[in-house]
Amino acid sequence: GLHTIYAHLDKIAPTVEVGKRIKQGSIIGRVGKELMFQVTQRNAHIDPLEMIR
Repeated sequence: GLHTIYAHLDKIAPTVEVGKRIKQGSIIGRVGKELMFQVTQRNAHIDPLEMIR
């Protein structure tokens, strides 16, 4: 039920496609200097740090 957004990736893995489900732990791309990570559940924003802890 979670929706995540990763922005500002320098490279995106060739297996990543729009709308495709990705398994936990999969490599989705490479990050250079910054990454924007956003999490929503049922259209409500969630603090991403809660997902990492």
